[in-house]
Amino acid sequence: MERMSDARRRSLERRWRESGAGSDHARFLVERLRAGEVEPEQVLLAAHLGDPGAREALGLGAEAATSGQRAWTTALGAWKGHVPARAALAAARLVLPVFDRGLNPDPRPRRALRAGEACVVCPCEPHGRRAAAAAEQADALASGDAGTAVWAAVQATCAVGDDVLPLLEAAVMSATRVAGVVAVRGAVRDALVPWTLGYEDPLARRLGGVV
Repeated sequence: MERMSDARRRSLERRWRESGAGSDHARFLVERLRAGEVEPEQVLLAAHLGDPGAREALGLGAEAATSGQRAWTTALGAWKGHVPARAALAAARLVLPVFDRGLNPDPRPRRALRAGEACVVCPCEPHGRRAAAAAEQADALASGDAGTAVWAAVQATCAVGDDVLPLLEAAVMSATRVAGVVAVRGAVRDALVPWTLGYEDPLARRLGGVV
């Protein structure tokens, strides 16, 4: 017989999936926290990114944080692992239309970002080498806000320790000057929240399998 806690979890998840409401997501997250299925740090990251359900689950309310973009980015850089690199890549992807204009679109930014994205999805040695090579090639793009966003994001996939924060800030702030605060925060939220909460990896899904 299915345990009562399992039945409750499935019921809460089904309700959230059907309604899409932040309050239903909050109830589901509280249950996941209680069961040890998700760590508080994961929910805290989702809350920082502006997910209404995560904020409500932690008693922060449903409104996104109102801090300035640089302060928001600096706080985001405190998370370890691939969080800063994924955030930088999500922000930088917003500037790609700048390179797609005209009769001869520049393919280099898209290729560079894809190499960085493949590395964070599958951080094996071959992908690491490709990302490092892409980071070197991206040096030629580092002029103007769009080019700087791409360069910094790809460099962030190869950075370690304290070196990643300046690159994250450069990617996010440069992309913000191109696409705006709302678009950048939305892109980063949509890319990271499902991943950090263990639902799915939108980046891996979009890549269609890392080659």
